[in-house]
Amino acid sequence: MWEVIVTDILVGLGIAILGVFTKAFSSWVGIQKETREENKERIANFDAWEALSKGVKVTQDTYVDSIKKSSQDGRLTKDEIENANKKAVESAVSLASGPATEIIVGMAADTIKNIIDSLLADNKKK
Repeated sequence: MWEVIVTDILVGLGIAILGVFTKAFSSWVGIQKETREENKERIANFDAWEALSKGVKVTQDTYVDSIKKSSQDGRLTKDEIENANKKAVESAVSLASGPATEIIVGMAADTIKNIIDSLLADNKKK
């Protein structure tokens, strides 16, 4: 009789322990999946930043420098700056791939302008 009671208790404890481990494992798997998704998003954001950085550099080297050389005061007009920003974004979109392209295309104009201004300021420091 005691054997049956002890066996029932041990089976119940085993099931409870198995349930705890199953829940912990399921939670761990969920965290790993969230972490992978967060990492994908971080990588896409980094790739978008890199593409914009390269787009600004290409535009600076090709378009902006030639205009500055041909300008009497070596400066760009407001329209030329706007055109340079558009060319930088177009260049970035052509350099980007996958989610990074979608990020760049989906950015608000003010955000892109702020990023380009930041990149240009960083380039001047170098």
